Amino acid sequence: MSSSTKLLQQDQHDQALRIVDEEIAEAVCIGENSWVCTLCHHAAIIARFTNNLDLAKHYYEQSLASNPESVNALYGLATVYRDQRQPEVAKEYAMRCYDALMRDDSDILKAHLLESLSKDWPDVARR
Repeated sequence: MSSSTKLLQQDQHDQALRIVDEEIAEAVCIGENSWVCTLCHHAAIIARFTNNLDLAKHYYEQSLASNPESVNALYGLATVYRDQRQPEVAKEYAMRCYDALMRDDSDILKAHLLESLSKDWPDVARR
């Protein structure tokens, strides 16, 4: 991730994503699901930075394939679909994110994402 971050600082986004893609492929091969999720989230942030929502969606979906309860991926997909003006699909992912958060033990992550969900989808957080 540090190599891709350095490339990002040099505005070499495509190269940064290539490096992350190689690392994701390796993590998938060795079955390191938590590392797949971390790398996919990093790649999705790069894709969002370059305004490539379809690519960001791809990375979040890849993360979900490794961990269907990934609150980062679920929230990421909710925001991508919202930004692509697909509010119903966005809300579905927001609800899945909320449900996964309620099962999650990470208080810091939970508080941050609950606050974001409440702001972006108030009716989801009130259920």
